[in-house]
Amino acid sequence: HKKGYWVWIQGAGSLIESDAFTHQPIRLCGTHQDISYRKSMEQELRHRATHDHLTGLFNRVELEQYFQKELSRSKRYQHELSIFMIDIDHFKEVNDTYGHLVGDHILKKYAAFLQNTIRTTDLVARYGGEEFVVILPETSIKEAEELAERLRVMTSNLNIELNEGTFNITISLGIATYPEHGQSYDTLLEHTDLAIYRAKHDGRNCVRIWS
Repeated sequence: HKKGYWVWIQGAGSLIESDAFTHQPIRLCGTHQDISYRKSMEQELRHRATHDHLTGLFNRVELEQYFQKELSRSKRYQHELSIFMIDIDHFKEVNDTYGHLVGDHILKKYAAFLQNTIRTTDLVARYGGEEFVVILPETSIKEAEELAERLRVMTSNLNIELNEGTFNITISLGIATYPEHGQSYDTLLEHTDLAIYRAKHDGRNCVRIWS
């Protein structure tokens, strides 16, 4: 565009005349139109299909696709692949006490914190409600436990700004690792969920590995 930004152009035309010897085009006739708005809408629809509308993180659909890709890579190169699930403790009480607007604000702020805290090789997605899942390629059980514990401590020290002041949260985390704890996405995810259940049974604000 003459103002300095790129635009999408769709063109259509036909050959009117070509050189008799070289067969190179001499005259063309056609039209072109700016389709930037249509492309923008297509990109927006793709984003909505793969991202959570509240937090902007990847959603469950993209989470599974990414995990399946990493699982195939782990099987091919015989790498470990860890996954942990995060559950914000007592989040129902937060919604009941302060309202869903405050609850949504906390989810958005914590999602941004997770995105800025995980390693560049990892992927975080919102699984649903107050649950998040982190995929950790080429990460052993011990390494995943260390990362989860560090995240737990950082979360407990996190101050989320609200109109009424600051708010603190704690999390429970469950870990499962391929191949020791399962060979499929569904199995590993189920095992992280069971590990979280044990973490909550043990008093919350802790990390548990499925066993």
